[in-house]
Amino acid sequence: DICFMGLNGIAMSIFYGFGLTKITMSLSMATLFLFRIPILLLLMKVIHMDYEACGIAMFSSNLITGVISIIICFIFLSLVKKKDKYKDLFENKETMINIKLT
Repeated sequence: DICFMGLNGIAMSIFYGFGLTKITMSLSMATLFLFRIPILLLLMKVIHMDYEACGIAMFSSNLITGVISIIICFIFLSLVKKKDKYKDLFENKETMINIKLT
């Protein structure tokens, strides 16, 4: 669970850095209302679990959110590489060092 929340945090940081707060808000809302609450209700009402349902719902929602946010992040970064505005982010680092030294 910690690994997937870390991946989610990395993806959120990238989106915040590029000013895409709508994506981060959408992912946060999806985590709660699409993944966590329905899974919790399913486990409590259909499978009749007690407090264990909270842990399983947290784990599964964090796992799903982490995977989805990393997929969206990779798609976003592949699209950003093609834009001229951000071409300096993906250049070779040796040329950047040589430019600064001269």
